[in-house]
Amino acid sequence: MSQPRQVYVCQNRTCARDGSAQVLKEFCQHELIHTAVRPSGCMGCCGSGPMVAVMPEGTWYSQVRPSDVAAIAEQHLLAGQPVQRLLHARTFAKQA
Repeated sequence: MSQPRQVYVCQNRTCARDGSAQVLKEFCQHELIHTAVRPSGCMGCCGSGPMVAVMPEGTWYSQVRPSDVAAIAEQHLLAGQPVQRLLHARTFAKQA
């Protein structure tokens, strides 16, 4: 059985200032089967936020706005294709 998917939305100071609470709220409004959406502490990418991490894949998204959540939910979480325009460099570092 595969690991359950987790979506973490940073709620630390810089991401919070940039609107991460609204991003988290938007994720929670989507009905994501087999996916838990959780607030997180700092992801170590201050200045690139709001940050979102999808686990266990290790996909990191940066500068996520509430209007981006539908694309992440539909394209990545439901269809399995990461949203390229929002990918953070940390995603590529993990793949190297």
